Amino acid sequence: GGRYHRLDGFDEEVWRSADDSFLTRIGTWEGMIAIDDKIAATSSVPLKMTDAKVRDTITFLIATTRELQ
Repeated sequence: GGRYHRLDGFDEEVWRSADDSFLTRIGTWEGMIAIDDKIAATSSVPLKMTDAKVRDTITFLIATTRELQ
């Protein structure tokens, strides 16, 4: 739906929502990871999703979904 937008530049189809949920579809399997910045924060510093963290998250999501497939 409109909640997610597709991200380009990855080996598989990947979508991201504004609240940092990520989806992928590999074959008939769908993988999803949601990052709660309140829980993922360290001490009093909120989590900031940099481009590198987004790439790492998506790489992990794709690898895990492939492994489970």
